[in-house]
Amino acid sequence: MPIVDSFIIVDMGSTDGTLDVCNDIARANSRISIKHEQWSKTNTADTFADIANRCVELCPTQNVLFYQADEIFHENLIKNVRKEYEKGQYGLSFERIQLSHGMHIVKWLPHMVCRSVVKGIHKYVADGMTIGDHSKTKMMCRNPLTGVPGNSRQFPWHNPKPGLFFDAKNPTALNGVMAEVFPWDEFLYDTSSSFRDNQIGKKALHAPFWNESPNVLNGMHKDEWARREAQNLLWTKKEPSFPMPKIALGLVGMAKYTLRPEVLASLKTDKYDIWS
Repeated sequence: MPIVDSFIIVDMGSTDGTLDVCNDIARANSRISIKHEQWSKTNTADTFADIANRCVELCPTQNVLFYQADEIFHENLIKNVRKEYEKGQYGLSFERIQLSHGMHIVKWLPHMVCRSVVKGIHKYVADGMTIGDHSKTKMMCRNPLTGVPGNSRQFPWHNPKPGLFFDAKNPTALNGVMAEVFPWDEFLYDTSSSFRDNQIGKKALHAPFWNESPNVLNGMHKDEWARREAQNLLWTKKEPSFPMPKIALGLVGMAKYTLRPEVLASLKTDKYDIWS
């Protein structure tokens, strides 16, 4: 919000109370408006590209900052985005890192997503994470070894320091090293797998698009998964394991996503000093 002229929320038919809250915010903040769309398909991943492109179309300006509702920009990254905009650079790609277990485990290593686009130049493809042609976008994350911005496929994420390797089967073993080495304040944070009590509902919504079973989570039945994860204290650990965006600190260890009063007040009043 601090770096855009206006903000459009695109509702895809939510039924859990989210739309009521968004309407409440939009009534209080004239820079926010709400549009309603429908999924073009429900059994293929490219529907996410369809809606991403539709979101861009709905914006009245040529330059659009687009992102999904479960993504959070670090406040330092937003300041860097503002600097690029002031220079006239509006095509920007980011490194997105997905966290799970209360934001204490890296579920996926960073992967490139394009979130700042120019109409007529950038178009989303496939699952809507990226665009077809990145030649006119600038990478907003540095290589942790060289300090030079570049594509994640060129980054040594799997070997961030000599002699150290990321073990996908035991990611917590490298948490300390990752917190030290990775450029965390340049990441886009994906929070969708961070809230334990939202995972079964999330899977039910996502499964049709990926031709998956809504009853299977991480290779086991959802009820078995729920029983196991109820014993895992990482989901509710409040001390952050990684350098978090200020606005995300209150989400660490939140078992079920809840809109915080201070976030609601910030959006209604259009004031963001509390988030740096």
